[in-house]
Amino acid sequence: MSDPVFGIVIRRIDHEPRPVIGADMSTIGLIGPADEADAAVYPLNTPVLIYSNDTTKLKKLGALGYLPDAIRGINDQLGEFQSAARMVIVRTATGTNADPAVKLQQTIANIMGDSLQGTGLSAFLQAPDKLAVTPRLIAAPGYTGQMANSLGTLTVNTIGEGYEPNETYTVTFTGGGTNATIVQATAHAVANTDGEITTNDIVIDSYGAWYTSAPTVAIEAPPAGGGAVTATATATISVGANPIVASLTSILNQLVAHAVVESTGSSEVADKDWRETINSQRIIPISGGCRIMDPATGNILIRPLAPRILGVAVRRDHEKGAPFHSWANQPIQGILGPARDMKFSIVDGANEGQSLLSANIGILVRGEVGNDFAISSGGFIFVGTDVATDDPLWMFYNVTRGRDYIHLGLIRTLRSYLGRFNITGHTIKAILNTMHFFLRDLMADEHILGFKVHFRGSQNSAEEIRLGHLTVSFAAEEAPVLRKITTESARYRPAIDAMVKQLEAQLNMAV
Repeated sequence: MSDPVFGIVIRRIDHEPRPVIGADMSTIGLIGPADEADAAVYPLNTPVLIYSNDTTKLKKLGALGYLPDAIRGINDQLGEFQSAARMVIVRTATGTNADPAVKLQQTIANIMGDSLQGTGLSAFLQAPDKLAVTPRLIAAPGYTGQMANSLGTLTVNTIGEGYEPNETYTVTFTGGGTNATIVQATAHAVANTDGEITTNDIVIDSYGAWYTSAPTVAIEAPPAGGGAVTATATATISVGANPIVASLTSILNQLVAHAVVESTGSSEVADKDWRETINSQRIIPISGGCRIMDPATGNILIRPLAPRILGVAVRRDHEKGAPFHSWANQPIQGILGPARDMKFSIVDGANEGQSLLSANIGILVRGEVGNDFAISSGGFIFVGTDVATDDPLWMFYNVTRGRDYIHLGLIRTLRSYLGRFNITGHTIKAILNTMHFFLRDLMADEHILGFKVHFRGSQNSAEEIRLGHLTVSFAAEEAPVLRKITTESARYRPAIDAMVKQLEAQLNMAV
């Protein structure tokens, strides 16, 4: 439209910095089987948005599986002025094999899912498009502690003799630990041309799963006859990660999310063996399990702890207004106690609790009345600050989640400049001011300690500018969680000198 010859022209100037709207970091994602669920409401491998106080929708989840308990556990942790947590549920299929061990293996495989099919964990990636929410606190309650330890090697100790050359003989496995759901390996041996069975003559057909110790090996005996010797062999196991935990990081990276995963919580050694299979700045490991009373039966059961930690996370985000704060030293409500009691002291590092914390594993410990060295005077307290990484710069989940919050906030805001503005001095200043004001406000709320926003000419050559490429940068320092207070205790001699001087003045006046 042309301007009038005689009149008024109004043009809006749009080179102002944009306010940054923080991203939602507190939507929970839960995944697992629920065999009684209404398939019309909870289709398999499909993200479903629910609120934890929606009793109508929750009833359709049924009572079987860990998911109903997980939601109850999350609700138990909500704080003042909170009526519900927002959640994305992905229902997966339970295994169908009659053997409980194989059934568990199938169930875990279904939760792990297939990225090519978009099933299992990958179904969470559909949530932003289908539900307009992104789950950024993930748990697979009850299925992250099982370690997929499998058969490692088979070594023949006694060479078998007197076997029929080129004939096949069975190799069987028994035992392998106290785990009731062991999937036994399978193998066979083919006697060589000399009628012997050696290590090289054994073929492993499948490696089994969930071993806690090496299984016992038995090789079929040779035909009866003079000089026949039955081969014997020993096995080793290969320590394997939990398949769900092993698959999580790529999903978490795409969602810009974190997951709380838990061990079986059976022992300190088992917890550390499990922790050794994890290395991710997006995974928060904890020693698993807590005791609850089942509301349906009244029985005392051990149930997953991870969802309850996520409930604390939602409450803390609500209390603080942003995800820059730890969930440590917070009471876990609605439980009867830890699955396994462990020793813990806040003044001594030589105990199980402190040992697990040094391995980045969060713990649940009891408060104790009258014990000045306990974490509290009562309740059941979660202590955990770390993700499963060796990098000290990004070891605390309040720091990694806080940086996600900054990144997501800037992405959501700076995208409004793309294509709508040319690269000019005003545009660059507006972008820098947008970043500056966002970080300034985070600093004012003590979410970060300080920051600096940069525009460097060396990073913005004429050639890059001509291509429409602009480079700006920022540095910020998230506040680390307070994990240790060292108090130095000393005598104070000047107090005596002051007392003597005071007495001297008083006594001299009296005389």
